[in-house]
Amino acid sequence: VDLDFLYTYQNENVTDVIAYDKTDSSYILLEEDKVNNTVSLSINNDTYLLEQDDEKISLLNISGNEIVIYEEIIDPDYPTPLMPADGQEIKNVDGSEPSTYTTWKLLGGPLHKTTKMKFEILELLGMVASGALLYAKTPIGAVVFIYTVAVSIGSSVNPTIHIKYYQYGAADCMSYIREQKYYYGAYSEVSRTWYEQITTKSGTPKITYSYFHSQRPDYTGNAACMRY
Repeated sequence: VDLDFLYTYQNENVTDVIAYDKTDSSYILLEEDKVNNTVSLSINNDTYLLEQDDEKISLLNISGNEIVIYEEIIDPDYPTPLMPADGQEIKNVDGSEPSTYTTWKLLGGPLHKTTKMKFEILELLGMVASGALLYAKTPIGAVVFIYTVAVSIGSSVNPTIHIKYYQYGAADCMSYIREQKYYYGAYSEVSRTWYEQITTKSGTPKITYSYFHSQRPDYTGNAACMRY
């Protein structure tokens, strides 16, 4: 996507942005209604309503057709899957075959990013050299993590979480991305090393997968992309 932003307007009630996409000569209108908490996206003559919940972000048109642009999938607690070589087959973490595709191409990783996440403390499991070993309820499920500040059972904290992630493209649609994420409590920019891995109560690393389109599937010219 190569955008020229032509017009922007914002006040306490609305935000309007008009852009021109030079890749396909289309005009895009983004309208945010802050009063009703809605966002709509118009591309030429097609209008979509942005829908968002805890698991996914999608575009819904007036016919009810949905385009999922981001989806968070929390997998059961299985051991860490092996990282495949370029073009090598990868299976789901439970060992089953993927339902709609069988191969992924590694695009990049490991990469680093951070997020803030609410941890509701359920149990104190013990002490380690760097702090308390805690069991907590989080948006990615119940996990074990290390925390250096004193907390009480039932309280909530919002630590900065360091994510190590890999990105793969589906073999038949390289713009459909699978992002595989591992979670840590600390990271060194100097050595590019992650520390204090967040795990399940059984001790296996906590892993989640996100699936999203890096480009609108109907703009790729690849019919396979419309399956995702």
